[in-house]
Amino acid sequence: MSSIDVPRPSSNVAASRALSGFELLLGAVVVIGHNVFHVVPNEVPILFVLGLASIRIRDGGWSAIGFKRPASWKRVLLIALAAAALNLIPEAQQVAARTALPFDAAPQEPFALHRASRAPPSA
Repeated sequence: MSSIDVPRPSSNVAASRALSGFELLLGAVVVIGHNVFHVVPNEVPILFVLGLASIRIRDGGWSAIGFKRPASWKRVLLIALAAAALNLIPEAQQVAARTALPFDAAPQEPFALHRASRAPPSA
């Protein structure tokens, strides 16, 4: 197993805080530009790219977020096969299996919740 590289904090605290403040300001401008002024088409891809750039600038490499060769290609292949097998099950079946309630959990008829004490007056 390879050792994990822990990012070290910046030696220049003032520059690091200034960069964080600039990132916050830029992110706020993008979000407000999209949600309030409607001048930015979609903020998600822009914020994603800005986040990647921030990680690249701060930590110096893509491996800080996991962009590196996997330790075990066998594990990657097994995960891919499991995901493919789950994708072969029809979606309706997956939803039904995960949302099935016991038979007595909900009434089968729409008027079964109606109690006699709250019945409308009969004419």
